[in-house]
Order: sequence, then C-alpha cells, then structure tokens
Amino acid sequence: MMRRTLFPALLAALLAAPRPAAAQADAWSATIGAELEAYRFAKPDAAGVHTLSLVSTPFAVQGPLAGPLWLTLSGSYARGELEQADGAKATISGLTDSQLQLSAIVVPRLASVSLIALLPTGVSELSLAQAELAGAVAADLMPFRISHWGSGGGLGVGTTLARNFGAIGLGASAAYVVGRSFDYLSDVPFTLRPGNELQLRVALDAATGASGKLGLQFLYQHNADDEINGRNLFHPGDRYQARASYSFAAGGGSAAIVYGGVLHRASGLFLDARADRSPDENLAFGGAGLRAPVGRGVLAPSIDARLTRRSDGLEEGYTVGVGTALEWPLGAGGPRLVPSARVRFGHVVVREGQESGFSGLDLGLGLRFGGAR
Repeated sequence: MMRRTLFPALLAALLAAPRPAAAQADAWSATIGAELEAYRFAKPDAAGVHTLSLVSTPFAVQGPLAGPLWLTLSGSYARGELEQADGAKATISGLTDSQLQLSAIVVPRLASVSLIALLPTGVSELSLAQAELAGAVAADLMPFRISHWGSGGGLGVGTTLARNFGAIGLGASAAYVVGRSFDYLSDVPFTLRPGNELQLRVALDAATGASGKLGLQFLYQHNADDEINGRNLFHPGDRYQARASYSFAAGGGSAAIVYGGVLHRASGLFLDARADRSPDENLAFGGAGLRAPVGRGVLAPSIDARLTRRSDGLEEGYTVGVGTALEWPLGAGGPRLVPSARVRFGHVVVREGQESGFSGLDLGLGLRFGGAR
C-alpha cells in the first residue's frame, strides 16, 4: 500500500479532456466543501481494520489573469482515522499539499502550456501507524477523495493540444512533474524522494445521432525510481488506462451518461538485495448518472462500481456506491449549494482465508461561487 498515486489532483486538472480555449469560463469561480467518508468492516480480525474514516474540506479558486493567462489554486484540509481490530487508533489531520497552476493559451483553439507547482503545505512526516492509515486511504479499492496528505512538493510543466474535425474532437496532453525529497517517517530515518512522473493522455469525442456523444480516453503513466535515503529503492511499473463514456439526452431536459474502463498497473521491482517484484494489478470501473431539472435546481443520481484484481490474489475486492447530489442556486446569480449522499458496500480479500465485507457512507456539502457567464 505504500506505493500511492502521486500528484493526482494536480494532474487531473491539467490532463482532463482538452477543451477549446474559447470554451473556458471568463469569470472567477470558487468552490468550498465539507465531506465525510466512513467505512466499517464486518470482520475486523480478518481485515485488520475495524473502522476507517476521512473528513475533508476541499477548496478551489480559478480565473483569468492578464492576457491569455489562467490561474488555478486548490487544496484541502483532511482528518483521517483508522481503528484497528484491537481498538488501537491512528489519526492524521492537517492540510494536504496545495496545487498552483498557471496556464497560458499559446495558439487559440489549439494549444496551451502550463506551469505547475505542488506546494508542500501538507503533512508529510508520519509515524508507522499513520503510514498504515495513509496507505489504506491511498488504496484503489475505496475511492477516497484524497490519496495522500503530503508528498514533499514538486514542480512540473504540461502542454495540451485540442482540435475539432467536424463532429469529432481530438485532444492530447502531456505533463512532467519533478518530485523533491522529504522525511516520510518520524520513527526511523526515512527520507523519500518520489520518482519523477510522466503522464501522456489522448482523448477523443464524437457526436452520435441527434444528441449523443461518445468519449474515449487513453492514459500512459511512467514513474522513475523512488529513492530512500539517497538510494534507489523501487522501480514502479507503468500504468495504462482506457476509459469510454456515452452521454445522451434522456428527455424532459435531462441528460444521462454511462461509462466504464480499466486501469492496469504493471509489476514493479524492488532494487535491494531481494530483487522482489510487486504484483500486477488491474482495476475495472464503471457507472451511470443522470442530471434532471427539479424546480430551480438539478438532481443528479448516480451509481458506480470498481473491482480490483492482483496477480498474488491479495488485497483485492469490489466496491459499489449508490447516491445522489442536488445543485440548488441560492438566488439569481448567487452561489449554488450542492448537498450529496451516497452509500457504499463491498468486499475485500486481505490474504487467503482472511476476508471481510464492509459498508460505508459518503456525505458532502459544497458551495460554488461564480463561473462561466
């Protein structure tokens, strides 16, 4: 579990499906929220965990600067708690790393470049018990809203290309992020330098029929070797992801979407005397959602599922979530209130003969200001 997804929030903003420059919002916008995610395991002795919870308050601000420049700042405060089967507890609380991104349109409707800074505002030095909690939050099986509190910070650069060919839109993006060293564990001398990360993404969407749209995305991610105390420790395997979606009008002013995909993480190699390999891992995911007008607002029910499988048969399982969100404007031209609720259930195999079901609740309340005119 120690290997986590590096810079997910940073790269999600940059590597989202490319949009033409003219479609960007022309006003400042801000979002702030409060979210609770809590899970309880039916067999704590088998899972090694009784309860696992995360409370987070994400925030984001974005808007235009002078000329073609666009600024985005985002981050979160989070408190996680893990209670083991014997009642022992571990907690982590504090800011996560913050993302600052400055983008510039190079060629209107075609190309943009971005400078990215991952500010080391998060909690990076952990005890061994806290590291176990951080690893559980970072695991792919449960879709927590953050994947880590701190990663030491980093700097990166990215570029995005987008072009329409009639009813077909094609985009490509690339980002390269350089990590920096930080003290990961407080109990033992443990200075970690995450390997530099490269992500390449290609996205395609095509209009189908009178109101449908098909979307395809392909992702490749490569990480250089992780270093511990100045020595190479682990060579992570490359990641490959494919995702397909189909959105369409559902009648009555509603819109619906169905999607699915798979993520493959290749085997990694420990670079010590053991020369052991980490297992391959596959994550399949999918879901469906609806956006329906309700009075002055929009109701958005959805369902999602994910299934993980590893070559060693350990730490794998499934998760299913069902819930809804409501977007409600607070007056004409005012902010939008977004409450949400979701229930989750699933099953995890820790190792042969040790498995457990689990159930969870995901509650959120967001407030959005401004945006596109």
